[in-house]
Amino acid sequence: MPEDTPLNFEPLVRDLHEDMLLSFPNTAATLVGLHVAPWGLRLVSVGDSDLTLYKRRWRGWGSWQKNCTMPKDLDTYGNPSQLIASEVLDTVHQLDLPAQGTWLALMMSDGPARVLPTSSLQKTLQKISHQKPSSEDLDYLCRALADEALASGCQDDVSVAMLWIRYG
Repeated sequence: MPEDTPLNFEPLVRDLHEDMLLSFPNTAATLVGLHVAPWGLRLVSVGDSDLTLYKRRWRGWGSWQKNCTMPKDLDTYGNPSQLIASEVLDTVHQLDLPAQGTWLALMMSDGPARVLPTSSLQKTLQKISHQKPSSEDLDYLCRALADEALASGCQDDVSVAMLWIRYG
C-alpha cells in the first residue's frame, strides 16, 4: 500500500542512536537517507556526509543543477558536531520535496565530498542524459567519482551513491 504521508525518521534515528550507544560504545556514524514515495521525497541527514539533489533545467532537457543540499553538522574546525552513537545527537535534519519531474540524488561520505571539486561533479552528472540511466551506468559514475577522490588524495572512507528518480 502506498504511503500517503512522509515517514518520520526522527524516532527511527534516535532508536538507532540508543542501540548503537549500548552495543557499540566506541563508534559513531553519519547518516544520509532518501525516502521515495508517491507524495514526494523525504531527505534525512545527521553528521558530515553529503546529500545533494539535482534537477534538470529547461523542463528536463537542460543541464543538471543543484536544487538542495542537506545541512552538515560541523563545528568551527570542520569536524562533525554530532553523530549517531556519539555523546551528542541534537538534530535529525529532514526535508520534503514534491513529486515533480526528475531528480538525481548524489550521496557521498565526507571524504569525497571534501576533495571532489564542483566542476568534477558537474562534469560527471552531465554524462547522465534525460533518459533513464541503467543501474550499471550509475554504478560506473559512482566508481569514477570514488576513484577520482582516491586519486586526489582522499585519506578518509570513500562512499558514493546515486539515485535517479522520475515522477510523472
